[in-house]
Amino acid sequence: MLHADLHKSECNMYCLDCVNGALCSVCLHLHEVHRVIQFDNGGYQTGGITS
Repeated sequence: MLHADLHKSECNMYCLDCVNGALCSVCLHLHEVHRVIQFDNGGYQTGGITS
């Protein structure tokens, strides 16, 4: 990760025009005229499966 030491540097965005890997919020300005999508993990649940 290029900016691992910065706050909020998680790489969860991808540029559909460049297709060269994940982006962090710090690098996003380099793709401002591109089509960018963001993935959200939706939260993780802990524990087992219940029935």
